Amino acid sequence: MAFFIGCTIPGTDMGYEASARKVYKALGVFLKDVEEFSCCAPSPIATIDRDTALAISARNLCIAENLGLDIITFCNGCFENLKHSNQILKKDDNLRSKINKILSKIGYEFKGKIKVKHGLQVLIEDITLEKVKEKIKINLNGFRFAAFYGCHATRPSNIIQFDNPEDPSSLDDLIEVLGAESIDYEGKRVCCGGFVKGLAEEVALDLIRSKLKVLKEMNVDAVIVSCPFCFFQFDSGQKEILRDFSERYDIPVLNFTDLLGIALDLDIKSLGLNTHRVKVKPLLKKLESL
Repeated sequence: MAFFIGCTIPGTDMGYEASARKVYKALGVFLKDVEEFSCCAPSPIATIDRDTALAISARNLCIAENLGLDIITFCNGCFENLKHSNQILKKDDNLRSKINKILSKIGYEFKGKIKVKHGLQVLIEDITLEKVKEKIKINLNGFRFAAFYGCHATRPSNIIQFDNPEDPSSLDDLIEVLGAESIDYEGKRVCCGGFVKGLAEEVALDLIRSKLKVLKEMNVDAVIVSCPFCFFQFDSGQKEILRDFSERYDIPVLNFTDLLGIALDLDIKSLGLNTHRVKVKPLLKKLESL
């Protein structure tokens, strides 16, 4: 299988990109770099100027169209933005003509020939968990993980069209296929607060703090995420909480590709785990003991 890789936001979560490259290569998916890709035009841009946001997203889509390959992104926000643009421009003839007039100034034309998928979606729908299970080298039996999907992995459902928006299971299913227990917990389906960070710091910190309190009491081994912004909230957020409230949680945070890399017995040093603020050594020591 061949896909583009883009929009992983390495500045927010450098380790995510590292583990994604290693894991998907091991699973037989070729990830092609495209230097011409730019920002996906996140939601705040659309609130200022929708046409500008659509044109920026559409330019990325056009680049993929010209190369004849679909887009795979490992960021929930980029996934929602690019898929929304792709869907609305395919359906709305007048809007497509308007955006194509803008794109024509730089030599592009949106035709709507490709798909946009999240890395987790590709894992579930294209690679399949059956194939993942065949390649597992380290069974994670004895571990208890807390899956956290984030807001845009499954919502808005009319755009994303992946998993159950009210009660998603794809990440839980992956955890269990790897042999671990995926726990249910209060706050699992509530925003991590990342989207309001920078606007309302106290609100953002309270949202992540309430989840960490519950997970600490439940003695989880790690939080598993599929979004770099959610990762940032859970990982760096613990350092901010320690600073502001003198509360220490020390709950490791792993991207789902990090977890996959461990189960596939890939070189730990190549997965980018050293970029995490909350150390993963306790988890790795437990793995050795088991």
